[in-house]
Amino acid sequence: MPEAGSIEYSEGDGALDIAERRHRVGFVSPDLAFYGELTVHENLAFFARLRRAELACGLAILDRLGLPTDRRAANLSSGMRQRLRWAWALMHRPRLLLLDEPFQNLDAATRPRHPRTCRVRRGEPPIYCADGNREECSSVPWPL
Repeated sequence: MPEAGSIEYSEGDGALDIAERRHRVGFVSPDLAFYGELTVHENLAFFARLRRAELACGLAILDRLGLPTDRRAANLSSGMRQRLRWAWALMHRPRLLLLDEPFQNLDAATRPRHPRTCRVRRGEPPIYCADGNREECSSVPWPL
């Protein structure tokens, strides 16, 4: 199993600058951190401003995932933090979605919701999933 790699992403005739890549790529990873002193809503609002995304889209994803927006991020379980990461990755309707152990820390009741939650739009982005559990990634109906 590979332990390292890289992804090169460009559109049209050339590479994108860092700001454009951040705007066009969604990323779910258990390593993404949030501001513990802020609520779920405040964290999502902050990242929506940074990503030029609609907060309403992120809040709708959180609603489908059943994550309350009034809790402080520091008080979330690891599974709740992972659901917040999904909303953060999808709220700006990325053109490319990178998933690094996307189902880590999610309980059995939450896992089945993710394939439906990930349906961002009809022209779904390409999705690359890295997970030690190949069955988990391959069981998600692609494209999302």
